[in-house]
Amino acid sequence: MAIIRVKRGTSVPTTSHLTQVGEMGFDTTNNELYIRGNSSVIKIGGGFSLLYEGNLSIPTTITVNNISLNRSINLYGKILAFEVRAVTATDSYETHIIYGRMGTNSTTSASPTYDRLYSWTTFDGQYFKTHSFKAYVSNSISNTMTIGYLRHLIGNFSGTSIAWTTNTSTTVYLERIWLVN
Repeated sequence: MAIIRVKRGTSVPTTSHLTQVGEMGFDTTNNELYIRGNSSVIKIGGGFSLLYEGNLSIPTTITVNNISLNRSINLYGKILAFEVRAVTATDSYETHIIYGRMGTNSTTSASPTYDRLYSWTTFDGQYFKTHSFKAYVSNSISNTMTIGYLRHLIGNFSGTSIAWTTNTSTTVYLERIWLVN
């Protein structure tokens, strides 16, 4: 039986690390496998990697590094999928998946240039509801990230008018975070 030896390193391998077509390399920092193609190095696999599973009520304020991940990883610039669930009183609503590319900007003030919050919207024929939260990471290897600043905007379409409010008893739970590979 043949033995396949995979080169290991702490970063993404380059063509100077993997010199032969078909040669494989493993990035031990991010737990990712690569193979040398004809002219470049290609990542093998993909999909989603679970980083967090729990039942955190997303706070309306920011507490830095309030989420503990299941591994240490640099998530800066990576795309994450957040599984969230809205609850009002005893009613539990459907789960939503929100995608976002992670940055380090912790600013929560409004901006015409930069997106500050990750949001989703529902409409049931009368109520238009937008729920939003802030998520950010540091640009370094870490096993934590920050999620908070939960906000709501609700419009009640009644007759010929719309009544808008930000006052709601809706709680939003963060159930899972995945890294989109």
